[in-house]
Amino acid sequence: MRKLYLLLPALLLVLISFGQTPPVLPMDFESATINYTFSDFGGGATTVISNPQSNGINTSAKVGKMIKGAPEVYGGSFISLASPMDFSANKTFKVKVFMPRVGTKLLLKVENQTDGGINFEKEATGTVANAWEELSFDFSTISTSNQYQKIVLIFDLGTAGDGSANFTYLFDDITLTTSGGGGPVLPTLPLDFESGVITYSFTDFDGGGTTKITNSQSSGINTSGNVAKMIKSAGQPWGGSWLLLASPIDFSVNKTFKIKVFMPRVGAKLLLKVEDQSNSAINFEKEATGTVANAWEELTFDYSTIGTANQYQKMTLIFDLGTMGDGTANFTYLFDDIMLTNSGGGSLTQMNLPVSFDLATIDYGLVGFGGAEASSIVADPTLSSNKVAKVIKSAGAELWAGTTVTAINGGIQTGFSSKIPFTASETKMNIRVWSPNAGIKVRLKVEDHTDPNKSVETEATTTVANTWETLEFNFASQASGTAALNLAFNYNKASIFFNFGVTGAAAGEKTYYFDDIQFGASNTPPPTSSPVLPLTFESAATNYAFTDFDGGGTTKIANAQMSGINTSANVARMIKSPGQVWGGSWISLAAPIDFSVNKFFRVKVFMPRVGAKLLLKVENQTDGGIAFEKEATGTVANAWEELFFDYSTINTTNQYQKLVLIFDLGTAGDGTANFTYLFDDITLTSGALAVKLISFDAKLANNKAVVKWTSESEINHDHYEVERSDDGIHFASRGKVNGNGNSSVTQTYQFADDLNAVPAIVYYRLKIVDNSGKYSYSKTVALNINGLLNNGKFNSYPNPFTSGIKVSLSSKADAMAGIRIISLEGKELINNKQLLQKGNNIVVLKDLEKLPKGNYILEVTTPTDRFIKKIMKN
Repeated sequence: MRKLYLLLPALLLVLISFGQTPPVLPMDFESATINYTFSDFGGGATTVISNPQSNGINTSAKVGKMIKGAPEVYGGSFISLASPMDFSANKTFKVKVFMPRVGTKLLLKVENQTDGGINFEKEATGTVANAWEELSFDFSTISTSNQYQKIVLIFDLGTAGDGSANFTYLFDDITLTTSGGGGPVLPTLPLDFESGVITYSFTDFDGGGTTKITNSQSSGINTSGNVAKMIKSAGQPWGGSWLLLASPIDFSVNKTFKIKVFMPRVGAKLLLKVEDQSNSAINFEKEATGTVANAWEELTFDYSTIGTANQYQKMTLIFDLGTMGDGTANFTYLFDDIMLTNSGGGSLTQMNLPVSFDLATIDYGLVGFGGAEASSIVADPTLSSNKVAKVIKSAGAELWAGTTVTAINGGIQTGFSSKIPFTASETKMNIRVWSPNAGIKVRLKVEDHTDPNKSVETEATTTVANTWETLEFNFASQASGTAALNLAFNYNKASIFFNFGVTGAAAGEKTYYFDDIQFGASNTPPPTSSPVLPLTFESAATNYAFTDFDGGGTTKIANAQMSGINTSANVARMIKSPGQVWGGSWISLAAPIDFSVNKFFRVKVFMPRVGAKLLLKVENQTDGGIAFEKEATGTVANAWEELFFDYSTINTTNQYQKLVLIFDLGTAGDGTANFTYLFDDITLTSGALAVKLISFDAKLANNKAVVKWTSESEINHDHYEVERSDDGIHFASRGKVNGNGNSSVTQTYQFADDLNAVPAIVYYRLKIVDNSGKYSYSKTVALNINGLLNNGKFNSYPNPFTSGIKVSLSSKADAMAGIRIISLEGKELINNKQLLQKGNNIVVLKDLEKLPKGNYILEVTTPTDRFIKKIMKN
């Protein structure tokens, strides 16, 4: 639950991902049972999101998104697969991409799981902007004797990103195919039928007939989009279908199959059989019997005695073996989520209070009824690492529509593992809820799971909209017309009803969330005090209730972007939806703001676009005509920065108790991520710490690195430190400069005297330090020193080259001491020990075909000098 996340984030991530499997190829990001977690490096940041560009060749539901930020030109992300890739037959990668510019590049690299030196990479260039296209990567020359389990993606290698839309990329459907790329993509376990890339091509026999369809029975334990349907028609009593998998099934560890089925009769059976692809005599089968009719349940097949020395690539399903089908609804079966789990059968612990929905080892069951059937366990809409229950009360819902929280064993609701321990002195339970409206009645019912007549119900009412709050349910005061609490009853099952007493037709379709069902009085008392400056959103006793207007919508949430200058637990979020161009939110403070000494506001913001704006306004509590406002513009996208608002000219004789925030005044919002803003730490200061960096750059001039920046500061007491790195990672201070308000400051540094120690690229950044010791960094600037000290003292040709380079010194009196080819990132690729052939002052580098196409640095050294030049490989 959320407290566990805040205290132990790393542990919670492990718990949440428990039970998920590593990804396999093809990778389409659609499976809920696969862990698509990327590892980011050098400024890359990859997540799996709902497809915001569902069009053209890609209308799938989920895609990968990479935002490339500073500091490194090689920033990207990687993901580890469940097993090494098989390049024995397929040697061409296909990737669908949606990129912001024509000419945008994607480098696709595969690596050994433990040795990054074992790798292979190819780069492809996009031909369209802001549209899906499919890129191909020729891996035909890869060494198949090595193992590669990691996939690395780098967009626009050689250019540092800035986190803006210009460095935001979508990708999907990473597929390894034959060189022609036209063959079918075979499925792998688990089978969830959600991929638009995989060919779920069943072969039917003797009356069986299986197809992939849209889930026509989205309810209970299966609300996925697609399922498989088998209609068993007249033929043979063993009629069924089989499916060929991409590779043999690995039974070395996992030996239990789980399959969700929807069958027309209690006692209907499913036989699951696996076979050798070329020898059907090598097989293994198990049969399971259903316990419910016309409802989803999960069947278990024990394969613990299977011969693991054999290979099984075919999977066969036969429903009701021994009975001839007739093609009617009585012989129509749905199945989904075929999963191979651990040998223990994947048994789950029976649920008990408190219920947090976070642990993969607990049997959480949700059963919706009366028009709330679309109840499921999902990611918290305000904190993706937290699991919560989601309830959709449909437009056709009954006034009593609700959701039962219960463990489900063999299709039977079993409730909690022990009774709710009510006593004469403790009659309360509490639940965290999220409602789209304040004033919504929420009813909680507890009952004996074996006797529904033994029940008690009570109600609580939401007080806020679009944010989490904890409601307390006191069963000493039962709902009108219901039975009283009876301490002798075995209450071990709970049901929750949102907007009880109101039909869906009257309310319209609404979505609610709930979490953290606990016994006893609420551990989180309701807020009792009004907010004061600074606004940090951390106090549980403070009521951070914003009033929204004309499309603005602000709530307090857990900080989903803990990074950079803001790692606090809670922040405020505004979603600007359609309404007016001035849509925003305001909050009343406990007392008028004191501007007698402090007249500068500082606000931390996380905004989706470079150039997004925030207007900060203060008003009199009763007279909106008494107001003062300032606007500030953001300089980064998808990263925290601090904005500065100069209130030095405010009329201090007036009183201002209301704080108004409007993002992007003048533009109507649309409720999407592009109009979602986070803000935090609204602070009124003397202005002594306010420094705004306007620009920062580094250039070469007369063989020196000239670092220049422009900043604004209202008080001249800050200082700046220029930092240099030879590898882009380890920075060291190069000098200290005192701050100057509203002026330009230029500082010049000379490279080290030992020119051989200078890499091909030098990195600079600016550290801004205030008088309290707090600091922040500028973007990192990569200074390419190609051409430094050359001045025509050596030549190389051809340039561009393909297979070799001839290098000659201009002065015949000089002799070459060394020669290297270096990547733009400063990594040595080729040196003279490998390829140098001496001939007076001429050197020939041969056999350069293995270098990928692109730009490089050629370095030539003599006993006294070092020369550098940019070269290109075609």
